[in-house]
Amino acid sequence: MQLKKKIVLIGAGNIAHFLATQIHGHSFDIVQIYSRSAHNAQILASKLNTSYTNQFNKIIPNADIYIIAVPDNAIEEVCERINFNNTIIAHTSGSTSIDILQKFSNNYGVLYPFQTFSKNILTFNKEFPVFIESNNENTFNHLREIAQLLSKNIFPLNSQQRITLHLAAVFACN
Repeated sequence: MQLKKKIVLIGAGNIAHFLATQIHGHSFDIVQIYSRSAHNAQILASKLNTSYTNQFNKIIPNADIYIIAVPDNAIEEVCERINFNNTIIAHTSGSTSIDILQKFSNNYGVLYPFQTFSKNILTFNKEFPVFIESNNENTFNHLREIAQLLSKNIFPLNSQQRITLHLAAVFACN
């Protein structure tokens, strides 16, 4: 029997809700939700029957993967407050380079679902693309395993391509 990989989800917004509800309980367990708002963390954690915190020093230190689903301008600040111990970390931003993570771990990447999310809509047809970028093959494989729970359409995409795609999508939606 293969043990489930432990994920700490940093953030409790729309994308965090989507990720948590889609991947928890498969080959992954969301073992903790962090949010600067204890109330928001508690709401999401209660849906998963898992722990939560709003304090950086109480983030579980031994997870297998840390997914950072916070506003783009908060990614670096959040990373500076957490000791990842070279565990896999990934952000979910379409407009932030992978390079922002390189000083925080030797294993980092981007998991970018190309979809608009809402906390109230948690089911999707799994046809939207999910883009992955990583600094090594092991991280890519772990992120692909997560992505396969989200969508049938998974593609590697580098930071420059992802940022261009994201800007085009924002422009088209507005």
